[in-house]
Amino acid sequence: MVRFSLFAVATAAVLCAIWRTYQFGDIDLVSDQAFFTQWVRRLSESTHLLPPNEEGGAWPLELIRDERNFLGVLLGQIYQAHSLIFTVVSVLLYLISAAFFGASVETIVAVSIAFSATALFLLSAFPAFIRNISGISDRGAVTMIAIILVLACSNSFFNVFSAFGPHNAGVMTLILAVIVTQIWVTPSQAGVTHTSTRLLTIAMFVSQLAAVYTHYANVFILPAATVMALALQPNTELLKRVVSIIKYSLIMVLAFLPWIAVVIVYDPSIGGGNSKQTFGGQLATFVFSNNGWPASNAIGRITHWFKEASAFYSVPGLALGMVGVVGLAWRNGTTLPFTIVLTHILMGIFLGIFGQYDRTVAYLIPMLILGGGWTIYIAGTCVFEKTRPASVPKTIGLAVASLVAISTTLHIAVEIPRLMAPDSVKNWGPLVGPSHWKSVVAEFDRRIPIGSYLIPWDYGTHHQYRSMSEKAGHTIKVMRPLETLDSHGKSGTLKHYIHSRGLTLSADNPVFILAPKTIEIDRIRSAFSAVVGQKGFGLATVKKFILVGERTLPRRKHGPGGIHLYLVKW
Repeated sequence: MVRFSLFAVATAAVLCAIWRTYQFGDIDLVSDQAFFTQWVRRLSESTHLLPPNEEGGAWPLELIRDERNFLGVLLGQIYQAHSLIFTVVSVLLYLISAAFFGASVETIVAVSIAFSATALFLLSAFPAFIRNISGISDRGAVTMIAIILVLACSNSFFNVFSAFGPHNAGVMTLILAVIVTQIWVTPSQAGVTHTSTRLLTIAMFVSQLAAVYTHYANVFILPAATVMALALQPNTELLKRVVSIIKYSLIMVLAFLPWIAVVIVYDPSIGGGNSKQTFGGQLATFVFSNNGWPASNAIGRITHWFKEASAFYSVPGLALGMVGVVGLAWRNGTTLPFTIVLTHILMGIFLGIFGQYDRTVAYLIPMLILGGGWTIYIAGTCVFEKTRPASVPKTIGLAVASLVAISTTLHIAVEIPRLMAPDSVKNWGPLVGPSHWKSVVAEFDRRIPIGSYLIPWDYGTHHQYRSMSEKAGHTIKVMRPLETLDSHGKSGTLKHYIHSRGLTLSADNPVFILAPKTIEIDRIRSAFSAVVGQKGFGLATVKKFILVGERTLPRRKHGPGGIHLYLVKW
């Protein structure tokens, strides 16, 4: 019966993946996802493993300079944005997919949806994996699986979020780590051998390592939640809890060694200073200041958390989920879903950057779905005399079941309309609708001759073009953004930046500038003239800019509204 239910869940997950691919297979993504796509594309297009280091320069500098070596594209990006080290597993997963299906936006979206469907399967199958350690019967596990499957498949947030790129791999590995870690946390049953215990510890470490290095959101959630789960685990002596916490902490110190190494070897003069992307910059911006805090005090931030969680899920759904994770911990000793939710709340209170709930709520909702499945299942047992606990009077049991039934109905009533109209989902903003960028990039690719230089205005424009262009990096040299070059010019570091990055620009080749239409031509002229002047590339004087391409894009919250392509005349 359990095996058949798992087969049914797998079938439902595949059908959900097909439906979501049909909905979102051709969609534009904002800069975060465009960045990730162009990173995967550059890795897949690399021609050699290591930088040549012909000039004998500093190794980190050579990694950043050479954009055609695999290690340089991978580590050079991490060197300048330290948190990206916690996405290397996700990058490699998408890169493997790109090797089979090609490195394109379509592949990234399709694989993202596949990861979301896998997460749906793991979440729905959770009761089957833990039934032997939680006291849940096979019949109870099958019932919970069915309930969780309905809640997961009807979830409007993940229907939209499934196309969101690397976060879906992060959610998938989080759920897998929760399953393995919960089994590891639960006291061993009699007859379990020392070898089995050791193998389980290794499996726990591998699953946690995979989750942490798939997406940095898991860094904030999983280790702290695991420590709390160990501390709260029932039927375990205090000394054993303390020993387990120490053992786990030592394991996680080893897990974070690669990140620690990046922080230690980082040289601000090479990496571009302590920006918001570096460890020092992130500490200054998001930990030691109020930047990014959703409210001014702890009470306000708690209120904000409940408001956002309810908006992304639903008020009755949030209530069912929170009751359920508490019940799982209290009645079944399954503490990790509860501590995941608790950690999510604490991160929302104490860490400002975690308040980006249109992303971080993705790591909360699976636990709420799991908790909701438990609550509905327990309420169902209260209806029938055979399954109702002896300590629960019939009237109370029926009242509880009725309340849960009403809450479930209200929750589904919220989800179904949003499921049918994805643009009504709160996190629709980061998904900017059916693709228009692809046709823009294809048209401009045709207009830009082979051997040309293309200078995007900002990184958002750079990532969009680089992620979709068939000529970028091959027959067109895509430069660093003009906005970035100009900022170095204003700070007096442009010459050093050009040299350290090995940048070249020639007036003998056509030079194009790609900019959002909201950027005025006078601003472009001023920035470009400063960059190509004596304090920059030292080229000839610019005569004029000719508008050779213009495309209007739909007016959206995260979109530029239009894009212009200029040809530089010297």
